[in-house]
Amino acid sequence: MSDDRSSSRLESALDESFGRYLQDKGKGRGGDAGNYRRNAARELERFAEWAADDRGGDDWTGIIPDNVDRDPTFDDLDERVFREYTQHLSGDRGLKQNTVQTYYRYISAWCRNR
Repeated sequence: MSDDRSSSRLESALDESFGRYLQDKGKGRGGDAGNYRRNAARELERFAEWAADDRGGDDWTGIIPDNVDRDPTFDDLDERVFREYTQHLSGDRGLKQNTVQTYYRYISAWCRNR
């Protein structure tokens, strides 16, 4: 893969790569069925909303600094972001630890296969 193509993939909005990943994980013609696909799609969307601060509510501003006007990209993800997301899952959403781990695995699998 060329540097230009690789760079543009890293710089694309997070949710632009969800479809391809979910299709690979889905069942049936076109990969648009299956429990894993449905559950992962829901959590990936929540992650993208959380990262962009599209979920409303508290004083969370997303993973992009306030003075930057763009959507989060894959390049913006780091250990701090994932740590904060797991804290959000267990704290803000009040999920049990096994559910937090399951949802984190969806995000982690998408990152590995991106």
